[in-house]
Amino acid sequence: MRATPSDVLKSYKRMLKREKKLGHLKKLEKNEKTNPDGAKFEAAVFSIINSQGIHIEIGDDPKSGGTDFICKVNDEQFAFEATSINTFRMEEGTGLKNDQEGISGGFYQRYPGLYQKLEAKVRQVSNYSFPRIVGIGSFHNESMTIFRGVMADEYLFAFFIERNRDLVPNENLKAISAFLLVGFGYDEYRVMGFLNPYPEYPFDFNMLPDINFRRITERGIYEKTGEGEWVNVKKFAMNKSIPYNPLMILD
Repeated sequence: MRATPSDVLKSYKRMLKREKKLGHLKKLEKNEKTNPDGAKFEAAVFSIINSQGIHIEIGDDPKSGGTDFICKVNDEQFAFEATSINTFRMEEGTGLKNDQEGISGGFYQRYPGLYQKLEAKVRQVSNYSFPRIVGIGSFHNESMTIFRGVMADEYLFAFFIERNRDLVPNENLKAISAFLLVGFGYDEYRVMGFLNPYPEYPFDFNMLPDINFRRITERGIYEKTGEGEWVNVKKFAMNKSIPYNPLMILD
């Protein structure tokens, strides 16, 4: 069943109530009042991961904190933390207006605050002794344009620092094994992943088979260009970041 992010949030709240995750439900509803995009994105991420048949547990304890989800695939697991970019910040950072009515063209750039979003989540994910993923989402009307494949290497660069004309790993982000960028339309989304080449715990992209991941090539490291390549399990066409997908109701 096709669903909007708002539909999925309602379904997610029903699921939390049914599973007696009342502390988390209360925290989610409180967050919904001050950060509605954050609440919708948490629900959407749960739906996306759940649609791949992955077992998910709520990892964020209302009192002690932690990451949003613990995901299990056979005997392996990874932590997942979801965070969103609100529409104002996306407009401010990219120069692309949320309301495109009457706008015939113009210049825009990638979202420039990606590193700060990732760095802000390092402490929250670093207590787990297995891979950690940070998902970053936006409900800006043009988010699927801003998060698109042709700009992938610019986003991949978050894992590196230029120092004395050299390209070196960003040690501040070694706690993050990979990150996802997720852009939403009315009832569809586009997602692409990025692998940290030097993480504390490497992430096996086979655990998320419906997602394309970008990783740096050997030439990109050797020639200091940051050149990346797409990798995935299902051999999607490499000129696409990910096919469009409908969100799924959880119950």
